[in-house]
Amino acid sequence: MENVRLVYEQIETAREHLLQGCVLHSRLALILLDNVAELLMAKALEEELAFENFCYPPNREPRLSDDRRPKYTAEEREAARSEFEPKLRILGHHLNKISAEDRAILKICHRLRNEAFHAGTIRHTILAHITVLLLQTVVSLTLKLLIRSFVLPGPRPAEAAAGFLARFEIEDAMSIAMDAGREHIARKLLEGIALDVRSFADTLSGDLLCTVKDFAARRQGQSAACVLVPFIGRQAGCH
Repeated sequence: MENVRLVYEQIETAREHLLQGCVLHSRLALILLDNVAELLMAKALEEELAFENFCYPPNREPRLSDDRRPKYTAEEREAARSEFEPKLRILGHHLNKISAEDRAILKICHRLRNEAFHAGTIRHTILAHITVLLLQTVVSLTLKLLIRSFVLPGPRPAEAAAGFLARFEIEDAMSIAMDAGREHIARKLLEGIALDVRSFADTLSGDLLCTVKDFAARRQGQSAACVLVPFIGRQAGCH
């Protein structure tokens, strides 16, 4: 059960950080949640590719007709093994396992995570809001990208497993493999977490305005079109 438990516990830890309500903890939560999203996608993609290999083995007769062959290319498949956004494209656009809305949220949050992790950029005004949105999205992924293979604990579970079952008020570990059990865990992970949509909209508008001003300040002396077109193109790439 460890592989499932660690996914839920990482979300649980991110939730605890987020509830602290400060920049440091929101930043840590963002990084943890982005990682969970990629782990869930990697596992789901691994299963899809294994099924594809079985149905369409290299250098052998396919087991299914070509009209059922996945539409993604070999290059997309290879990129998805190690990169975040190609995973999103295959699981979302090609396989319809992730909604367009969730895909957009995960893509934007991953780019914000990269800003924070690699460049130390912190968008103070929207960080807490965007991390709440990511938490809600990642919890919903646990109900869509299911981890189907795990070992249930015995009648005397190890301390870590016993603590997990107790914190989430799970009487029967078998329920983790069922929809009702997964939904119960999802509700526990979302307790005390709510997105203030109006406040988020206001702070997001302010953040975008500050980004435009900052971008323009670094491009002084150029025409308005030269300043805004690259910015608009960069923002469009986030959708």
